[in-house]
Amino acid sequence: MERATDWIRLWRELVEVQARRWAAREQGQDEDDAWKDRAHAFDTFVRKRWTRPDSSRRTMIAALQERPGATVLDIGAGTGSWAALLARHARLVTAVEPSPAMIEVMERNLADEGIENVRIVQDTWPEAQVAVHDFSLCSHAMYGCPDLPAFIQRMIDVTRQTCFLVMRAPTGVGLQLGAQHSQNFESWFVHVPGLKVVLPATPADAKGLLKSAIRDPDPVIFLEHELIYLSKGEVPAEDYAVPLGVADVKREGADVTIITYSRMTLFALKAAERLAERGISAEVVDLRTLRPLDIDTVVESVRKTHRAVVCEEDWPMCGMAAEVIAQIQTEAFDDLDAPILRVSGVDVPMPYAKNLEKMAVPGEEDVYQACLRVTEGHRD
Repeated sequence: MERATDWIRLWRELVEVQARRWAAREQGQDEDDAWKDRAHAFDTFVRKRWTRPDSSRRTMIAALQERPGATVLDIGAGTGSWAALLARHARLVTAVEPSPAMIEVMERNLADEGIENVRIVQDTWPEAQVAVHDFSLCSHAMYGCPDLPAFIQRMIDVTRQTCFLVMRAPTGVGLQLGAQHSQNFESWFVHVPGLKVVLPATPADAKGLLKSAIRDPDPVIFLEHELIYLSKGEVPAEDYAVPLGVADVKREGADVTIITYSRMTLFALKAAERLAERGISAEVVDLRTLRPLDIDTVVESVRKTHRAVVCEEDWPMCGMAAEVIAQIQTEAFDDLDAPILRVSGVDVPMPYAKNLEKMAVPGEEDVYQACLRVTEGHRD
């Protein structure tokens, strides 16, 4: 909790100095250089304290070492903490022409890592990239390139061969980011033929799935929930890969199957512990990859427990849960002893107010109550 508080404090300080900088610019006054120190402090904290990103960074570095001459695409003119660690292993490309102030922050980040002689290149389409996954859907307006799904579809159609491309981006809701950045668009990407969509829930899965994504000959959308970057977990030191399109049974059970992915997996596991105290054995299936979808593992579990609760953080209309439920109904209808229940976010634009945001986002209690309803009377 202390690390999360530090993260929020540093972020707010950065936002405040940025606001003063923009106000001075509008009034024709000299800009406050304090934002550079705050940006540097924030990036330093991210590099040294976060657990989950460290696993992902090390995986990316190892993958880049396997492919000399690879290109790293970074948004924000290379000022992020990711670029500072990756720049020594690959050519760094930015989609936005970096200002002298941004280059100064970038150089300070690189200096912290002992990186010298990095060439910062300003490039345009098709080397467009995203800081948060929301931007991939409006990249035409921002960077003069088509939206990512359309761009990848064109690449596949033109080349008609392998397309080594991985888009990593934060996703999910929380931290009072409002409707601008508190969103889940995985169902949009899943809708596009030819894309593979991955959402890990644990540090170990993040490492193994990212390895497979980078090595995969098809385009992969790799989405990581912002609010589980602080989560900890055992990560094997040896080289390993988690195959795409294979779900994982995170907890064995006999009375109800909880099917979920990303951050909701952590809530499902906590809910399963509470259910066990009431004598209800819940099995938790982490999809990990939404496309291709491992429906076989899901159906096998449902045929064992005869009940299912499908959980997602996304909006309910045409969400991933709806697709999973449809396939369960098709493949295992006769095995069900109760209707399938769904847990999802409230069907509203994400509020900024903290109390309203909490009401709009599903959590452990929602999963717990859904499992109680679907198993009601199962022991009678």
